[in-house]
Amino acid sequence: MTHDSCLLVRTPAPHNDESLLGYVLRISEENGYQSPVEIAQLAGMSVQHVNSRHLPVRKLAPIVGLDSQDLDRYSYLSDPVDPASRFKLNHHDLGPRARMHHLGRGVRICPLCIKEGGFIDAFWDLAISIACPRHSIKALFKCHACNSKIEWARPGLLSCKCGADYLEAPLEGASIETVELMQIIYAKTHDQSILGLRQVSQFPLENFEDIALGQFLHMLRTFAFLSIGYQKAELLGEYEYVTNIVVCFNSIFSNWPNGFIGYLQGDNKLTYSNKPSQNFWKKFRGLYRALSQGFWFDRKCNFIFDELVVFGLKKMRGSLYDLIKVEPKNKDLSHIPLVKRLNFKELTHENFLKLVQLKQIRTNVTAARDLGLPQKVLFALDDLGVFNEFGVPGCYKSPSHPWNKKELDNILSKLQNILEAGKLRKRESKNTIHLSRLLGRNVLDLGVKVSIVMDILDQKITVHDMVGSNFGGPILDEDVVKKYIFHRCPKNYRDSVPLCDVSIELSIPGLLIDSLIHLGFLTAIKHDSEVRVRISAIVTACFRFSVTVKALVFEGSVIVV
Repeated sequence: MTHDSCLLVRTPAPHNDESLLGYVLRISEENGYQSPVEIAQLAGMSVQHVNSRHLPVRKLAPIVGLDSQDLDRYSYLSDPVDPASRFKLNHHDLGPRARMHHLGRGVRICPLCIKEGGFIDAFWDLAISIACPRHSIKALFKCHACNSKIEWARPGLLSCKCGADYLEAPLEGASIETVELMQIIYAKTHDQSILGLRQVSQFPLENFEDIALGQFLHMLRTFAFLSIGYQKAELLGEYEYVTNIVVCFNSIFSNWPNGFIGYLQGDNKLTYSNKPSQNFWKKFRGLYRALSQGFWFDRKCNFIFDELVVFGLKKMRGSLYDLIKVEPKNKDLSHIPLVKRLNFKELTHENFLKLVQLKQIRTNVTAARDLGLPQKVLFALDDLGVFNEFGVPGCYKSPSHPWNKKELDNILSKLQNILEAGKLRKRESKNTIHLSRLLGRNVLDLGVKVSIVMDILDQKITVHDMVGSNFGGPILDEDVVKKYIFHRCPKNYRDSVPLCDVSIELSIPGLLIDSLIHLGFLTAIKHDSEVRVRISAIVTACFRFSVTVKALVFEGSVIVV
């Protein structure tokens, strides 16, 4: 079938900001079809495409009299011919995982907007669109007559499959905060300035103005996650799930900055574990890290950190001006845990880029690499305030580059001093081990790793030599380290041996050890990802059978291999 023979009787052009799936539905209705499924079949598409964000626009374009690339702008894919490409809405990049978080799975509409405009706006493609910014009503997502969810595969823009007219549905008003948030998102979807919006909710419009649509949507979800934790949309239902996100964001950013301060004072989830912390500084650092590591966070969002820092300093009864501008008289910086994270003010974008290029400020990833520490160890040490003494007041940083090279140099300089002192001490044994090997062991508890680094800095563990100049290079006494780890591991860890060691010591195949565990003759525990066998179980098994474990195989009384 040629494209000429597939042309429809009516071929309306798409509106500038029209939803792609809504456009297909409008074409179907104007040509008298009962469902867009018939349009899909006519275009040689799968019938599933009428509900899919992967709709191939280059198959649709010819049957409406357009060139194959004329509908690329309306595609939900950044590359219309690559189903694996990133999602977008018109020309707005929605970022990674947009299909899961930002493009709605269900269908929501405003009947009044459709009646007035004659089409469905692209705004309603967004999952966050739960209210109409023009008519101040909640979105319609179910049919008032049959109570079924609205689908794209229906007879018309305002018609349900059951025959009901959505204009006859009872409409419910939305809260003023929700409507005004929808106005912000609607304006960003249409590339309009939000500075002219007349709002009473006191959102920080000047700060929101330059934030792109995709970035703004990620901000919404991040604060909801940090406040109410992870929720499953499939359990709550998408509409309720998104409503929770909107309510949470409104409570934080309306009446700015008072709502944000209330959020900080409340019992929220600011730590990596997403459990409320009673320690203010742990919560403060947890929030800082969770935000600054977000790929969506850039200098346009620094207004959040400005309020965060001011709030933190008020908690300490300190002065923002004194900490940033004046060298503290007290050289002990342990009472100023924020000193390492303050100075991202009064730095132009050009100077910021210059500092990044000169490697004077470092990201968490590069700081961990420079220090030779795993990131988790670095974060844990930072949370404990171990690096506070190395802070340099007045040095520049940013949320995305929270480490200054001077601080890192101070830390490594102390490590070199520790090495010089360690060379003078006598080594207890000839066996040595590199610190990098210890820190790289997945089976070693994070707390033990952190404790080892802390005690090296406190010179409780001697560094006898070093390869390189960072924490990956210290050479330690292996026997001393083994005793150290033994006394800091949980009791069941100390009373057990690794699976491979059991096999080597008893000179039997590892498969046999697994079988003895399975049959209950040996008791095994799992520490992190490592399987270990209790020493007492090995002794008991050998005593019970009054023979060596190898003899059990030959007698055939336990297992046959």
